[in-house]
Amino acid sequence: MGTWLLNDLAGRIPGNMGLRTCPKHYACWWLYKNVRTLVYINKYKNINVITDISLLQFWPFIFLNASYPPYEVKGSLVETMHIFAHKLGFCFEYVVPESLVYGIELPNGTWTGLMGQLTRREVDMSGGVFTQTVPRGKVIDFSLPLYVSDLAIGYMRPQLEPDIAGFIKPFTLLVWLLLLVAVGTVIICIWFFQYQHARLSTVPSRRCDQLCSGGGSVPLGDASGPGDDAQGPGDDTPGPGDDAQGPGDDAGGQAFLWTLAATLSQGSTWWPVAATVRVLTGTWLLMAFVLGSVYRSNLMAMLTLPILQLPFNSLEELVQTNIKVFTVPDNFLASAIQEARPGTLLQRLQKQQVINKDIEGAKVKITLGQLAFFTNRPTLEALIDTITAKSKKCSHYIAKGSYFGSSSLSLAFPKGSPLKQKIDPLVRGLRDFGILDYLYRKSLPFLTRCEKEDPVNGLHNQLRPLQLNDFYGVFIVYLVGMFLGLLAFLLELACRTLIE
Repeated sequence: MGTWLLNDLAGRIPGNMGLRTCPKHYACWWLYKNVRTLVYINKYKNINVITDISLLQFWPFIFLNASYPPYEVKGSLVETMHIFAHKLGFCFEYVVPESLVYGIELPNGTWTGLMGQLTRREVDMSGGVFTQTVPRGKVIDFSLPLYVSDLAIGYMRPQLEPDIAGFIKPFTLLVWLLLLVAVGTVIICIWFFQYQHARLSTVPSRRCDQLCSGGGSVPLGDASGPGDDAQGPGDDTPGPGDDAQGPGDDAGGQAFLWTLAATLSQGSTWWPVAATVRVLTGTWLLMAFVLGSVYRSNLMAMLTLPILQLPFNSLEELVQTNIKVFTVPDNFLASAIQEARPGTLLQRLQKQQVINKDIEGAKVKITLGQLAFFTNRPTLEALIDTITAKSKKCSHYIAKGSYFGSSSLSLAFPKGSPLKQKIDPLVRGLRDFGILDYLYRKSLPFLTRCEKEDPVNGLHNQLRPLQLNDFYGVFIVYLVGMFLGLLAFLLELACRTLIE
């Protein structure tokens, strides 16, 4: 990235103007805020063309690292301007407008900011690129497009953090509800078929016992025979008609415990007898095996390579959130949002829009994730590159899609300037051979690294070691189960006390 430090030569040059001579074969150049002073240098005394270039920050193409001299000018266009000066053989001076804005048209037809400098012919060309618009094109001339840009939205990406409810994330809420309904249905079906089988198989057995005892006809349900007054050797065990529970009396409890154990892949001592119940339990065992395998595999995948859910990934999703959006004041986008027609996405974005001339303060809030940034893509990429350079990690992302279409970024000249005819062939050559794009990418090394790490929208999944907080959800479920078990035990003690 081209960087030229302008040393303060206080006392040597009028106005304390910063001065830096260019390397060999390059033109000399200097910079001072709103000062246009001609300085002759013996080494370059054969150069008699001084070109005044208006300078305004436009990340990442050109920007200042200081608010007063000595300035440090950075950006891809710094090297581009030196190529122009070298090829055309001129010396240029940067001039910074006091208002530090591109400018808007006033009701009287005049322009403010950098546009005002161009229309009043105070400068010979712009040092940064302009977005070509029809109103601007009526009062100034544009070079051939150097770049093509669109508008994009950037925000801080979510971070990998412990999730208490992570153990239920492998399935959606709908799947969990359907699973609960399926478990309840299986319990009811097993209980019903088991009870019916036990009832049907018990009645013939009782009738046989009554007839074979020699007592003749005995009412159903009375298992006592004529000779049962005396206790026989085996009469200490409950008979078919005793008060002991029959085969189907505990069918509900058996069905509940077996279904729960099978769902949780636990063993059970109960074994179904009826063929219908065997088919039903076998089918549920297969389903429980499939569901358990899917759950464990999804849980393992989420723990080892978690997928981050973006807060938003489009303008439609952004307006459904409460995230504040910062826009640069006095530009096309800020005006478009304020003047949007009712019912449009931009009109719905008005309540979230933040317009503040404190750019540095906005940068801090964007870095901390307190604001989203809606601006042109190059500026957004430059900001993310700067944040990444400081934090040493790719902490922000750019939402998918572009807005308002693509626009051309060109250098600007006063109307009818002959310098445009000299600059256009150089722009065409640098653009067609990829040199402009190379200089642009060279000025954003950290952004390029983030794009290489994850080609899918700048989002890179990273492994994260499990923390104690990840197990809080499982611990809570265990404690709830222990509490319910203790409560059931106390109820049993209370009921036994009342019965006794």
